[in-house]
Amino acid sequence: MDFISAFKSELFRPLATLVVPGGVAIGPYVLVAAYYFPGVVSFWKDHPSAFVAILVICIVAVGLIVEDLGAYIERDFWDSKLAKENEDHSDDWEQYLKLRLNDEIVGQRYLRTILTRMKFELAMVPAFFFFWCGLLWLNRLYDLWRVSRFTLLSGVLLILTVYLLLESYRSASVMSATRTLIVQAVAQSYPELTGTNQNGQEDNEVQELKN
Repeated sequence: MDFISAFKSELFRPLATLVVPGGVAIGPYVLVAAYYFPGVVSFWKDHPSAFVAILVICIVAVGLIVEDLGAYIERDFWDSKLAKENEDHSDDWEQYLKLRLNDEIVGQRYLRTILTRMKFELAMVPAFFFFWCGLLWLNRLYDLWRVSRFTLLSGVLLILTVYLLLESYRSASVMSATRTLIVQAVAQSYPELTGTNQNGQEDNEVQELKN
């Protein structure tokens, strides 16, 4: 049962953070490519399996790009803001990375859940921007919507983008608080695992946080 749960978690994470944002970002451009290159439609009809394989590769590649853009927002904006609000933010993050635990703390499972959600929220912000640009391009080619309807659609996408951006900051804030609690809990229960030895020197082994 634990294996199945772990498998579902490992499967859901890339779907939520790579495939969905990548698919949203690249979707309109498939139709744009079909407009300028009729051979794309012919290739789709003649070789559907190969076309799907190429499309999946493109979706994952774009998903990695938008995830990286989301990580930029987290690193250069949210972490800086959280560091100003909580002076121990960076120290707690470093201490968390130094933990060496054989048994998982409940907070770590919660932290992974919030991390997946935050990565999705951050990746969807640039994904929606590229999606909107693609819709604008499509509308220029096919005249799908009147100006008023496209403006309404743009407003909805803007609201969703702002909402996800705000939620990503809230997720980052919750993660910061959770890491602090985990570090404090380990320091109280397992003082020998807090990243220092008896001489007060920092341990050189840093465990990589699994994304």
